[in-house]
Amino acid sequence: MVASDEEIIKLLKSEEARRLREGYQLLVHAHADGLTTYIKNQLTSGSIKGVGDIRMEAMTIFVMNVQQGKFRGEASIRTFLFRVAYNLCIKEYKAAKKLDLDTLIQRLQTDQTEESPFVGATEILGNALKQLSEKCQELIRAFYWSGWTQKDIASELGKNEKAVKQQLYRCKEKLKTLVKIK
Repeated sequence: MVASDEEIIKLLKSEEARRLREGYQLLVHAHADGLTTYIKNQLTSGSIKGVGDIRMEAMTIFVMNVQQGKFRGEASIRTFLFRVAYNLCIKEYKAAKKLDLDTLIQRLQTDQTEESPFVGATEILGNALKQLSEKCQELIRAFYWSGWTQKDIASELGKNEKAVKQQLYRCKEKLKTLVKIK
């Protein structure tokens, strides 16, 4: 038996722990599967958080909104949950996008184990690095592997620091394109 939105909301508004738990269980029973499928379709491969984490966060946000009187019932529970999940996926995408290239480059410097979630990604990045020009490969290696500053690189190449910064930026952008990070 699937509970109605009204029944779930009534239970979630309760201050009694047992009724609150019952409301949460009904919420999960009614919406977890659809929410899981939706989130799986929204997440990108570079995401750090998992589907279960985002689903739980979306449901927790919903429960908190109900308890604080912020859920006005203008939309169904399903619609509200999917919108929250969508926003969380966007937030996750932006976070993963900011971290991906630098994190992956740094991960390439260290030995990886089979359990690491970055193994496949670092392999993709390693292959993409090989597709860059020799000059870009040298810049990225000097900056990330050797730990040189842009000033050090500029001094070594006999260029000004601003030119190195721009060239490094262009090389990273090419690399992002090759590994399809937008």
